[in-house]
Amino acid sequence: MPKVSAEHKTQVKEAIMKAAIKNFSKTGYAPTKMDDIAKSANVSKGTLYLYFDSKESLFESICKQNQQILTENEMNLFATKSRIRSDLGDFYDNFTKAVKDTQKIRIEALAESVHNPKLRKIIHKNRKEIETNVETLFYSMKKNGFFSKNIELSSIASGAIGLFDGLVVSELVGVNHSENKSAWIDTMMAIFEGTGIKK
Repeated sequence: MPKVSAEHKTQVKEAIMKAAIKNFSKTGYAPTKMDDIAKSANVSKGTLYLYFDSKESLFESICKQNQQILTENEMNLFATKSRIRSDLGDFYDNFTKAVKDTQKIRIEALAESVHNPKLRKIIHKNRKEIETNVETLFYSMKKNGFFSKNIELSSIASGAIGLFDGLVVSELVGVNHSENKSAWIDTMMAIFEGTGIKK
């Protein structure tokens, strides 16, 4: 039996994830069947289960992919205090654009997690990982002299994520992107200024 290359495996996994995002977005998380995803990805159901043993594991991979986007989005941002407002704006624009296709899925999965303990555990774990990621960014900013006061960075990271998630939900129901972006920048600047940051 011919050996399957790592590159081929990566391509198949990406095709399955794209098919899952497409089906979750079109049909909703709960109604989507693994059969639907396999058909959209043009793979057999057996092949699908070689990569993902459930819809929950597929959703978890989508969460991890978004987390990677967040990490990459932070690169080259928040290096100097003089650019903090524009960096906050770039962060909001870049990240909302990058995860645009998956935000609706996340909201639906949150609702479904009320009745699905496995899904709830995945969402909780992903949230904590993102908090750690953002907290690490804030520690880097503190090390570079952004904050003059001794503050609890984990709480600020948690609040920043809560704010971002809330604004994403409001965009899904029709609030203007630029309005939300301004709210993000102004609120985060108010928080930062409370920590002793200088514009």
